[in-house]
Amino acid sequence: WSGAVTTTKVFDACDGGDLQVLLATIRDRHPGSKIAAMGMSAGANILLRHLAKLGDQAGIVAGMSVCNGFESSLVYNLSKHGPMGKLYSMGLAKKMCECITKNEAVLSSKISVKDAVKSTTSFPAFIQFCTLSGLYDFPTPEDFFGKNECRSGLPQVRCPVLFLQPKDDPLFAPSVEALIPYADLGANDKFMYFQSKYGGHLGFLEGRGLARNKVCFHNRVLQTWLQWIMDTLLPDEPCAEATSPAPATDGDDPANLSKDTLLDPLTGGAPTSEEGRQVAEW
Repeated sequence: WSGAVTTTKVFDACDGGDLQVLLATIRDRHPGSKIAAMGMSAGANILLRHLAKLGDQAGIVAGMSVCNGFESSLVYNLSKHGPMGKLYSMGLAKKMCECITKNEAVLSSKISVKDAVKSTTSFPAFIQFCTLSGLYDFPTPEDFFGKNECRSGLPQVRCPVLFLQPKDDPLFAPSVEALIPYADLGANDKFMYFQSKYGGHLGFLEGRGLARNKVCFHNRVLQTWLQWIMDTLLPDEPCAEATSPAPATDGDDPANLSKDTLLDPLTGGAPTSEEGRQVAEW
């Protein structure tokens, strides 16, 4: 939902076609290369659906999921959970509508841009507009969200996946604990789950005031995860050495961060809990 569009089809989070094209392009340019993938927010949902659908044939050796909604229909009810929920619900709708107004010349042949702007009172109202107007290829919001979920496919994922979810993610209402499928995650021996105390939705900011770290917690977890993949899953592959994680600022030592903010992980067979602690302590 950003940038220019050249057709009347817009991103709807249900279509994994972009990921398929990306993977095919990588394989074409780098034959024989092993691929690890990270998805963030809706991208995490798309990645998990791909891994579940293709199983051992997914073509990805390991994945990382950050701020995954698992069941997007739960975000649909965000406006029902207090003033902050209503604020974020409206903010989501307005942000998505910006894409429509910026690309009015292309999209006006299919939809009414004025009606789109009117629908930004809440996220449910905007999704209803997208379905009823034909912008999405689904007749109702229920049909759209019925396909836009990855929870049902979690048992079919066959490669190691690290999940990183912040406890204070504002898109999880009424709470992260109420919506994360802990039992499903714990049942797959390829999964490891970390829940940080802070992070917001894809924020994970570190530092104080204007002196923010350019490389933050989730970036360093990703770097360590990739290093584990190369050391453990691909020890004999000719891989480039991973970039060392950037140091934290004084008072925000990642080792202290892990002890204070990371809850007990649900660990499975890959990686082990001890290796999981090494990931957390960067």
